Amino acid sequence: MAEGLLTNMLRALSNRIAVLALTALLFGAVHARALDISNGGTVISKHAEATFQNEAGESCSTASATGTVTRFAIAVPPHETAPSNTLAPHKQAARAFRVCNAGNTPDTFAVTHVDVTAPATVDGAYFVIDGNGVVKNSDAKITLNEDKSPQLQPGGCVAVLVLIRTNDVAPHSTVTMNLAVRSHAANAASGHGEDIGTISNAVDRA
Repeated sequence: MAEGLLTNMLRALSNRIAVLALTALLFGAVHARALDISNGGTVISKHAEATFQNEAGESCSTASATGTVTRFAIAVPPHETAPSNTLAPHKQAARAFRVCNAGNTPDTFAVTHVDVTAPATVDGAYFVIDGNGVVKNSDAKITLNEDKSPQLQPGGCVAVLVLIRTNDVAPHSTVTMNLAVRSHAANAASGHGEDIGTISNAVDRA
């Protein structure tokens, strides 16, 4: 009797281990995909299988349903750590960021913050729909947290032109510009996607 009881306990323990293994597989599949940086438009799926022995000694198998995970993501290049352009004091300058939909569903985006190294100041930021890099009279200045970008398909991008005045910036210094953007689509796991682009400028003599 003791031997039969031990056998039943071992089988029950085996079942619990199988369930835990299946849970770990499921979590691992989701977690690994969440860290995967893939191109916009990629469909992320998860699936797991496990085989175990029940209390009657029979071999059983189970599998999770295959599902897809919608990944809401945003990229705001560039992310510069060294100057890519030269500015002069007491000038107006324009630099372009790109707002890209790196998720797998159509989305729109809002600019939440723009800044530049003092004493330089921001004159405004504009969505450049035609991509020519020039602000026209028909281009409206972006209102932070309110104005939406055009809807971008997965992998699509739109330019954001930021105008600054350099004012009394010191020669041989560095002027850094930052643009923060938030996705309007919400993911239950991670909320709204956000990213910050950075452009670095070297200051030459006037």
